[in-house]
Amino acid sequence: MDSLVSKLQRRGKLVCLAASQVLIIGCCVMLAWGTWRQHEVNATNMAPVTGLSMIWVFGVGYLTAVAIGLQSLTKLVRIASGRITRPSWSPLVESEEHLPHCPADPWSTVMTALVFTLSLLGAMVLARRSPLHCWSAVRR
Repeated sequence: MDSLVSKLQRRGKLVCLAASQVLIIGCCVMLAWGTWRQHEVNATNMAPVTGLSMIWVFGVGYLTAVAIGLQSLTKLVRIASGRITRPSWSPLVESEEHLPHCPADPWSTVMTALVFTLSLLGAMVLARRSPLHCWSAVRR
């Protein structure tokens, strides 16, 4: 697919990128909807070791769908506003020697750190247990 897209002009590449971001958002909606459909089943099952509701294991689908959806939505906004750079829309190259130096996208770094922090804090707070308590239950 990259060989086809590489032959397109800038506008065609941006249209393909926007279409892929829309498809990604559609997949995020399906992931969130599927997690919602399974929510009741997972909320009523308990993990044998920690005693946590299994929704904390499988409910990560909500967080994943929102985080990936926000990243795709951010990229769509950047496409629409014309603030997207070439390395952002065409990350695949034959050799790294031809790749111009481009600093990491700060939004991706921020989103990754935010998702990790929220999932860790959410699991600790909502479980009403410290991580040490859960670890001592596993070691028994």
